[in-house]
Amino acid sequence: MAKKGKYGQGRVYQPKYKACDCTGECACPRKTVNKWYVQFYDRDGNQHREPTDAKSEKEARGILADRISDVRKGVAKTVEQKGVRYGTLRAKILAVAQAANLKSLELLSNGEYSLRGLTKLDGLFGYHSANGQPEDLGIKMEDFTSDMWDEFVSQRRLEGVSDATIRSSGKILRRIYKIAIEKKLLHTSDEVKITLPKAPKAKKDFLTFEAFQKMLRFLPLKFRPYAVWLFYQATRKNEALDIVWGQINLPRAEFYPDASKNKTEDNSTKGIVAPVIEALKHLGKGQDDERVFEGVTEKSFFKAFRKAALKCGEGRFAFLCGQCKAVKDGKKEDPTPICEACKKDRKRTVPMQFQYVGITPHGLRRSAMTLYAQGGLGTNQIMGITGHTSEEVAQGYIQPNARLATERANEVIANHNIKSLLTVEKAKQLPAG
Repeated sequence: MAKKGKYGQGRVYQPKYKACDCTGECACPRKTVNKWYVQFYDRDGNQHREPTDAKSEKEARGILADRISDVRKGVAKTVEQKGVRYGTLRAKILAVAQAANLKSLELLSNGEYSLRGLTKLDGLFGYHSANGQPEDLGIKMEDFTSDMWDEFVSQRRLEGVSDATIRSSGKILRRIYKIAIEKKLLHTSDEVKITLPKAPKAKKDFLTFEAFQKMLRFLPLKFRPYAVWLFYQATRKNEALDIVWGQINLPRAEFYPDASKNKTEDNSTKGIVAPVIEALKHLGKGQDDERVFEGVTEKSFFKAFRKAALKCGEGRFAFLCGQCKAVKDGKKEDPTPICEACKKDRKRTVPMQFQYVGITPHGLRRSAMTLYAQGGLGTNQIMGITGHTSEEVAQGYIQPNARLATERANEVIANHNIKSLLTVEKAKQLPAG
């Protein structure tokens, strides 16, 4: 353990070492190291030693004065905080993610754990691994700059990647700095400003009741109960996958959320609507600790869901701009088009990517909220089903229906015998008889 000392004190010295081959104590003269060292104590009284590049004692004392000044300001670096490489901190954030069982944690096909957005950061920092073991820990964190991050953002945009994807990488990098500072591997003065792109607007994909019923027929039987749950109960898809039978009371038509497994830590009892009750009865009740939608994974459901959407016309493959979400029809073998909207409005050259465009599993949550809103439920009532805690966020999920609005407006007009001014004026001009 390092020797404890008085905060703010220190000294400069040149270490001496034994140059002879004698064993034990001897009278042989000791040699002095050419390099000057500084020794000082932090706020907790911990001793820190650091080699310097000083050419003289006077210069070394100047460095010591700077270190003591940094200690008093709370920005002192220690030897342990120097030379930390990206790979070391990468391992730390993955360990934290596993301990916290974060939803963003992914298990790759090679058996390694990763986080969404982490792979591209590996390339940015020059990190490489093979067979689960790091081959190159990447650059030192002290060598990373905000300019390097800004260049990374620009390059990713040129690749046609969405700002949402870029934000994922940026959030991980911010988290890496936070964990490193908490564990005293970096100091606050080492943290680089990571400017995140503006959060993109939420997707607007949703299905009408009729469209969902049509799409349901194209889904394999084992996925239908899960799809029905998402459409009517509006639970987040990952939370729904984790539901166990102990949270379901079919006779009372109640669902008991697990606060530890949902975004808003909601544990208030929710009612279960009739179509979901029927779907769950077909599954056959299992043990309390068994998953309700056993055999369904996020990846397998998305694959089946996308196939069903393509078959019923609720999805297609086209060129999509990752920045403004503009869509252009075409074939995969066509030359990659440049987004004209971004070129005109944002003065950016953004290549569009050929990919799936259409309804997504998360769109079922939006579909449920829109269905209930159109049926006359108030926002607070809908929030009681979905678990939203912000009325503003909840309202953002509800999609307007122009045709339904027109029908309702006509009903109001008919009920109140309202005639347009044009009709009244025209009637006055018609000859009598």
